[in-house]
Formats: sequence, C-alpha cells, structure tokens
Amino acid sequence: MTKKAFGIHVKDIVDTYGPCQIINLLRDKTPREVRLTTEFVRQVYESEMKNKIKFLNFDFHHYCGGDKYEALKVMIQKIDKELNDYGYFVENLKGKQVEQIQKGVFRTNCLDSLDRTNVAQSKLGIIILQF
Repeated sequence: MTKKAFGIHVKDIVDTYGPCQIINLLRDKTPREVRLTTEFVRQVYESEMKNKIKFLNFDFHHYCGGDKYEALKVMIQKIDKELNDYGYFVENLKGKQVEQIQKGVFRTNCLDSLDRTNVAQSKLGIIILQF
C-alpha cells in the first residue's frame, strides 16, 4: 500500500540532495516497531533508488534511554564516512555565490514522537557545524 508513495518520496530525496543515509531510530525489541523497521528495510531494498540509499538501525532508546545523549557518539561513528562525504552547503551572501555544495542527506525515522528525531538531527547539525 505504501510502496508507490515510498518510491516517490525516496526518488525526490535522491534527485534533490543526492545519496541518502537513512537512520532508523525505532526500537529493536518492541514488536510494533520491529515490524515497521522490517517493512521499511524491505521497501528500501526493493526501491529503484536502493543503490543511492544507506540504512542504519540505531535503537535510540537502547543507547540514549534516560537522557544519555552522549551515546549518540555511537551513531555518529557509524555514519562518519557519510558525514565527511556529504559535506554541507555554503553560500556567500555578500557575493551571492555558492561556495560549497552538499552532496547527500540524512533522513531519520521514528514512530510516534519528534523527540528522537530532533535529538538525532540536532546532533548531526552540531557535528556538521564543527567541520
């Protein structure tokens, strides 16, 4: 039922931003979240864009439960190559000139809350800003 929408979504991401690193933040012990992860992985690997997508399972609650956000370093270590390869966008506003192009994008996935997504994306942003 979601295959067509997923295909359009992923194609749009890849066409717009280039390669995509998906970071799945769902739990790996909750039956409902395991089922969603399984189906998500299936759709990624059946996608026409599968060669442009990387998939990482990162059980956010396992690593970061109890506000142990320093454990996000595990996630960062697993995507270090992509962080370096994708880079970031830089525009000189005075000269109105693009100085650097971003070459990929990170897409996070969770279930019922933006908390996991916001924390993970904030960490990615902080790391990129330190480059």
